[in-house]
Amino acid sequence: MEKAALQRGEVVEKTHKAYQTVWKSYYDQGPLRIALDRSGKYTFTPHGRWQRLTKQGRLEADSYPKAVYPEASWRQYLANGQLDFAMYDLPTVFEGDSIVETRIVQFRYSNPLDTAYVQHMFSKGNKEVTPSTFSFDGAGRKLIPQEQMNNLLDLKR
Repeated sequence: MEKAALQRGEVVEKTHKAYQTVWKSYYDQGPLRIALDRSGKYTFTPHGRWQRLTKQGRLEADSYPKAVYPEASWRQYLANGQLDFAMYDLPTVFEGDSIVETRIVQFRYSNPLDTAYVQHMFSKGNKEVTPSTFSFDGAGRKLIPQEQMNNLLDLKR
């Protein structure tokens, strides 16, 4: 039935489930649009909210493949359901060139509404353009001194 709809030029919507590991300890699921292009090839477009779930159904992460800041494109959760970190991309300029800044906001275990630190990574075309930095704020104005970098894991407590 879906193949017939695709042959008629219709777009098919379905919930897709994909096991990502050899051990199948978790799977990703979310809405997927399927279309048949003019050359006869299928195109698959994820959209909306995707979830990473354990085999037992516990939410490990959720993502929005087409999210634009300030929406987080990836949120990872602890086993107790508390938010562990959020990751998102921002367009920015570095030395006159357009690049992407990826921010990972790590939350404290003891207070999930409090930011432990933020990692700022800068890339263009999957290549790092400048070393990443760590800060105590999202804007990167309160940089963490180099001597504290070795103790970042302690900041999460």
